Amino acid sequence: KGETDVITEAMIELFTACQKKFTPQMQPQYFYSPRELSRWVRGIYEAVVHMDHGLTREELIRIWAHEALRLFSDRLVEHDEIEWCSNK
Repeated sequence: KGETDVITEAMIELFTACQKKFTPQMQPQYFYSPRELSRWVRGIYEAVVHMDHGLTREELIRIWAHEALRLFSDRLVEHDEIEWCSNK
């Protein structure tokens, strides 16, 4: 349970940071709803549901980061925005 709490807090922190930094006034696709968190969790689930072996912490973090970039970074337009998101 301890690791899931940390991951959940990190998800909310990144979501909130993106929501504050990238607004629909900048670009229409910069609208972030809480549904993004559900999509993020679903993406992680889809990546691991058919695994035949256990998942290491490093594998989980890699999947977590991949899904975060897919949801948040892929919609960004400017290179510096993408870089900010990747470094966050």
